[in-house]
Amino acid sequence: MALSHFPEIHQVLLESTHEVLGKGQSGFLQPEEKTFLTELERLLTEQFGTLTGRGMAIRMGRSGFQTGLRRWGETLGFYSLDFRLMPFPRRVRFGLDQIARFLEERTSLQINIHEEPEHWIVEIRQMPSCTRSTSPVLCSLLMGMFQEFMQWQGSGRFFPVRETQCVAQGSPCCRFEISRKPLE
Repeated sequence: MALSHFPEIHQVLLESTHEVLGKGQSGFLQPEEKTFLTELERLLTEQFGTLTGRGMAIRMGRSGFQTGLRRWGETLGFYSLDFRLMPFPRRVRFGLDQIARFLEERTSLQINIHEEPEHWIVEIRQMPSCTRSTSPVLCSLLMGMFQEFMQWQGSGRFFPVRETQCVAQGSPCCRFEISRKPLE
């Protein structure tokens, strides 16, 4: 993930890694732009295996959203009265657009958001950590971030988020579907 504003985003990722794994497990990770995601993926895979490692990365993404919300929520307009008074579907779309804009300004990610009758769709191109030989940790981090955003917007209700396409599996983009309906 080419992070042009490294101190901002990488620090949040590092803090969420320490929160989920503890500094004993993750203290050796260095906030180096070129190696952080690779080292994190190696740590998660070696310590926990592929599936559990993905679960841990999702948890880190959820934690990272909360940390980012505290740091940038005001800047993104998430605490404004206008935002709070929007109908839920408009609030979600506005929030996703704001997150996409924020990430595009600070990374090399190219994000497209659109709507389908049953889902909000987030398509991300230029996923530098996704290759056909990896199990990309960035996708799991993003999935967790979207889950936490939806739970925050949905007053604690859980909205399923799933990755339906991934560059690592040969797709042109990583595609996330966010359900419009919470689990009951």
